[in-house]
Amino acid sequence: MSKRPPPPAPAPPPPAAPAAAAPPPRLPWRTIALVAGVAASVRLLWLPTVLSDPVAHWHEWDQTDGFTYEMWAKEIGKGNWLLRDVPRPPHNWEAMLGTPGEFTAWEGGPNVFRHAPLYAYGLAAAHAVFGPSPVPVLFLQVLLGIAWAVATQLLGRKLFGEVAGAAAGIAAGIYGPVLFLEAQVLRDAPALLLQALGLLALARAGASGRAAAWVGTGVLLGLTVLLKEATGVLAVAAVGWLAWRGLVGKVPGAARGAALVAAGGAIAFAPVVARNLAVGARPLSLSSRGPQVIATANAPDTQAFGLVYETTSGAGEILRKSGGGGLATALEVLRSVPFGRLLGGYVLRAIACWTPYEGPDNANYWFYRDRSWILGLLPVFHCLFGPAAVGAWLAWRRRRELSPLLALVFAEIILLALALPVGFPQCRYRVMLVPLLLPFAGYAVAGAVAAWRGGAQGRAALLAGGALVGALFSAAGERTLQAGPRPLAAFRDRPADYSVSASILDGHGQLAEALEELDRGLARFEHPDERLPLQRNKVALLLNARELERARAEAKRWAESEPNPEWAATYEALGLGTPPPGSRRLAPVPR
Repeated sequence: MSKRPPPPAPAPPPPAAPAAAAPPPRLPWRTIALVAGVAASVRLLWLPTVLSDPVAHWHEWDQTDGFTYEMWAKEIGKGNWLLRDVPRPPHNWEAMLGTPGEFTAWEGGPNVFRHAPLYAYGLAAAHAVFGPSPVPVLFLQVLLGIAWAVATQLLGRKLFGEVAGAAAGIAAGIYGPVLFLEAQVLRDAPALLLQALGLLALARAGASGRAAAWVGTGVLLGLTVLLKEATGVLAVAAVGWLAWRGLVGKVPGAARGAALVAAGGAIAFAPVVARNLAVGARPLSLSSRGPQVIATANAPDTQAFGLVYETTSGAGEILRKSGGGGLATALEVLRSVPFGRLLGGYVLRAIACWTPYEGPDNANYWFYRDRSWILGLLPVFHCLFGPAAVGAWLAWRRRRELSPLLALVFAEIILLALALPVGFPQCRYRVMLVPLLLPFAGYAVAGAVAAWRGGAQGRAALLAGGALVGALFSAAGERTLQAGPRPLAAFRDRPADYSVSASILDGHGQLAEALEELDRGLARFEHPDERLPLQRNKVALLLNARELERARAEAKRWAESEPNPEWAATYEALGLGTPPPGSRRLAPVPR
């Protein structure tokens, strides 16, 4: 029997058509509008307080950083573009540390910036366009705050999805301490927007892999550092994260991205380097405040262990021995401060980083929270910390499934948590943690919503309960600090806030309102040491207004009612004769 021929081989299938590139995800415009609307609505409710109150003019007090930025902006507006012989306002606290000559030496010369300079140049540009009033600057910062809420929403969406992004953006829009910072001539609120945009730019550059995107990200990160030098921690973390992914994780293009981001940062820094060379300053000098912050926070004679800014002779001695250099000051702190005290202060400040406490410095958040109903309703840090802790736990469990950017966000939180306690845990420093925590808080909300919709009410309740426990844990940390060497409550109410507010009102021709402000302060404080500066200022305002009879009446009242020997001299100086007997020395302020 003959063999049958084999069947013919099947024809190969035709080549498949190349798949079309997936369209980029469309922006969620409805969610963006919702987030922007919430952020704008809250700010519209807060603005009447700002515009009718000295908070927007707090920079007129010559002891603030805002006053420094205004001085620099005016010099730039006069044509001193390079800021030769950088203007230095007469800060009273500096006398506790050293002489003007010592400060100049510690800072590396008269041409070195005290603070990162970008904000002053932006302020000069705003003045050139809108004039010297702080009101346009306030409105610009409000718009930047709304943009920050939207950027936070987009970052949360990138990391955890639509619902998490929406929750993170809304939380950013209603976060009280940031609204407070936006109302002042300070760089901190604008820096938040650049920080969030930098993380978004990293994600976009990683997705595209284009050299221009990587370099642009580096420029953005560099500008963030030029706006607020402490964000250098975040920029270094970003470059290190990319280098690690490329060299250790073998992720294609990551090491190249790290090099290009670093190059972009160098481009952003090039004008500062050129300026420094032109004026004779050190090429890479950006700010001289870092060593002073380290010395002041860790000095062995600080009463508050660095929980607030408190200048002492011990800090001056550290700077004198170190010469004011950053590394030299850190080493001198290690040599001159007993290890137990150094560690104890660091631990206290580390606890303070995660509590609701917003440390007063240039201006006092608590002073205005008591005066604005809307600010009093808005959440503070522990309201964010609770859900953020739950969201971080959820994200850690699914870290391999989520965006690679998540590892960088975790790393930046850890680095900031380690770096911040070296200095001060005040609201303006700690606020850098907020954009990193908000996406996690949104993720916790998204998890609870998904569990509820899926019928897992028990899981939703568990997540909500975890957020509540986290908030209580944060509040408990502040209670711990209240029992510390000097309770934080002692710093929330400051007579200086009433005095500065009254001085600003008087400077704007509102003497009656200024006197009412001082009376509010006198009604608030009972101890003679706290009342004395308010009493002095009240008499001084009346004398400046040439209301001598009212000044005499106030001085007589204090001389008769207050146990303060200083009023004897004041009483006699105003031609009132000898005050009543019974004056006694002041007792120390209770701690």
